[in-house]
Amino acid sequence: MPGTQRRGAVAVLVVALLVALLGTGAAPAPDPLNPALPPERLAATNAAASDGEGWQYTYQNLSQFWGVPADSDKLSTRNLDALQAHSEYAYGTEEHLLTAWRDFLLKVQDKGEVPAWDELSDVEKKELWGAYLKGYIVIGQNRAKGAAFEKLLDQLFGYIALGYQYNKALPGTDGKRRGDYFYVDEDGNLQVAIEAKSGKSVDYDQARMYKALKDKYGTRVIYILGDNPAPATVRFLESLGFEVYYVRTMPNPGTSADVGTEPFAGPPGSMDGDGVLTPSEDTIDQATATSLGTKGLTEGLLEHFDEMARDLGEFNAADADMVADDLGGVDFSTVELRYVSDDYDPELGTSTSYSFSVEPGEGGVSVGGQEAAKLASDSFYTWLALDPETFWVNLNPDEPDRIVDKQLGTTDAGRVLLQADFQMKRTVGELIHPDRKAGLRFWNSLRGVDKCLSMRQWIVPRPAVVRDAGDELLILDAPLEVKLENEYVSEGGIADAAGCETISPEDATHNEKVYRRTILPKLEKAVNEAPEYADLRRVYTSRVAAEWFRQRSATETTAYDSIIGSGDVARWPATDDWTPQDTFDAYVESYREGEFDVTRETREGDYVVTNTYVYGGVDFLDVPTEKVPDAEFAQKYETTASAARQGITFPASDDGAGTVWMGGQAAERPPWDPIPVPASPWSSPLFYLVAGLPLVAWLVFGALLLGRGRRPVAAGAVGPEGGAR
Repeated sequence: MPGTQRRGAVAVLVVALLVALLGTGAAPAPDPLNPALPPERLAATNAAASDGEGWQYTYQNLSQFWGVPADSDKLSTRNLDALQAHSEYAYGTEEHLLTAWRDFLLKVQDKGEVPAWDELSDVEKKELWGAYLKGYIVIGQNRAKGAAFEKLLDQLFGYIALGYQYNKALPGTDGKRRGDYFYVDEDGNLQVAIEAKSGKSVDYDQARMYKALKDKYGTRVIYILGDNPAPATVRFLESLGFEVYYVRTMPNPGTSADVGTEPFAGPPGSMDGDGVLTPSEDTIDQATATSLGTKGLTEGLLEHFDEMARDLGEFNAADADMVADDLGGVDFSTVELRYVSDDYDPELGTSTSYSFSVEPGEGGVSVGGQEAAKLASDSFYTWLALDPETFWVNLNPDEPDRIVDKQLGTTDAGRVLLQADFQMKRTVGELIHPDRKAGLRFWNSLRGVDKCLSMRQWIVPRPAVVRDAGDELLILDAPLEVKLENEYVSEGGIADAAGCETISPEDATHNEKVYRRTILPKLEKAVNEAPEYADLRRVYTSRVAAEWFRQRSATETTAYDSIIGSGDVARWPATDDWTPQDTFDAYVESYREGEFDVTRETREGDYVVTNTYVYGGVDFLDVPTEKVPDAEFAQKYETTASAARQGITFPASDDGAGTVWMGGQAAERPPWDPIPVPASPWSSPLFYLVAGLPLVAWLVFGALLLGRGRRPVAAGAVGPEGGAR
């Protein structure tokens, strides 16, 4: 090739390389109508890819506030009155917490829900303050988490640089609704709205508001979720004509301002074992954060957080992502721990996932969620810590020294067992009362001059129906049974005046058969279904889950090894001012006052006295189980298992039964692994070095070619054709 042609070819090559690297002109202007978005767009028909590493972001940790006790001088009327309005302080500061608490307390006092603070007992103060504190911390961290996620999206995709407005009033909402990121054109039309959700659920009312804006302005509505949503959520958003994207994230609550490097602490009742494990976000705490002990308190708390949201410029607490989404009406009195797993991860260490079942309710405000969830989790740890040989209670007026094990009697689990035993006596009295037709038939069927019935009756577990998959347990059913046998009180005891000594053995046997046939089935039905025994059922399902961990720990390292068999239940005390003697004394009083005795006048004018004496207790020493065969499980319970697992990260419904599952996860180490947010490549000198290397190489190569063409020919050199050049 002649030198001129060679030089021309090299020049063309260099120009082509420059065009390829730098383009033919200026880069196209950013288009706000087509903003950068996560690569993973979701549809109801295709789930997100399997979870892996994600972008980390850190949000404010408020766990230091758990250290403010109910008897702190900070909560005194004198100290609270000295503070300004809560709107004067930043959310998450101690001053904001205290002034917000002051406003809530005044609100519920005005409603007549609670007396003045100084009139409450120490136990009542502890319960009310603890319930409010849980709501404040959970809601505050929801808000902080949402704000941090929004900032992460701007770091990743640069929405503000594109001209998007952030956290401003949306056009067409009269200033009542704020948008996360949205773009308005020169004519004031809302062109694009991006709604950021750090979790996997959405506010349905907010979504309908966006639909109205879409219909009015033709707005392109985009949802970006920080966690993989349920298909039903995606279907709902798609039905409104919205786009749904998923950006995998690892939210990190960071460290508390007052506890240095301590990890995020879960609220009381969390399945973290009171600090044994580190909890991640869990749906049961989110859902119960605003469910207090009464309807008035719950409604007052919800109104209170709506007011705080408006102070922050939001429409309400739900719009500000401060409260959990409406679950459509659930009955928190039915909360039971029914799914647990025991896992090991090389990065997280030992961990557990868990899910609580909650039955559907009648709609409206559901109360008692915090208390029920705490009872279920605290009982779980009680059953782990104590020796199963101590899991019994006994109400017999002649055995005042054998009521309950000393340590079990300091816990809510022990309280529930004793109170359930006492309630059983009351239920028997109601069932056999002659003012009821069934009760009258029962008494008319008895034999003996003195129609007296004396028996020992106690509650024990029936085999629990479970799915044990090795590293996970699903409790499908946990029925209880009422045992019965004739028993007469000892002579000289409290019940010495029973009068049953005159009944013949034959009449006693007959009367027992009548009772077994007519009364016992109804009593057992009440124990398994009636609301007054809900706490007993709740602590028993926790007993089944704890026993699974106890047996597993015999051969495996489990998440709760440090608790199992420790004998230490100091971290899970009874939540009210109660002692076992209180229940025993109440039982003896009812016994002496003849609560279970009935006196009736006959047609002949005589009086007939009927006496009932019921003894017994509750015995949870053993936990028999019945494992469901694989084929039956696949046919009947696969959807239940799926809902239980989904409930770990978002409220999931078992469509067949209507049961809602919600839970969480706790691990030996925090469940986040930092992946730094990438800086712009244009800001790194390394980018220019790497990008320029190919150009430098081509220039050097071209220069060598040019230099070679200009070199003088050496004497005697031979050209390609063999002749001299």
